[in-house]
Amino acid sequence: MGTILHGATLTGASLTDAYLSGGYKGSIGTPISLPAGWAFVGPVLQPI
Repeated sequence: MGTILHGATLTGASLTDAYLSGGYKGSIGTPISLPAGWAFVGPVLQPI
């Protein structure tokens, strides 16, 4: 995929938003608790 520039990609922004809202706990082997209506599509957290 594209180059990640300091988390400024769409993926990075989505994960940052989720982290700031308390729904994202980590990306590698860390349990997560997603807010209702959100799901990972590959590495990208998206509303469903």
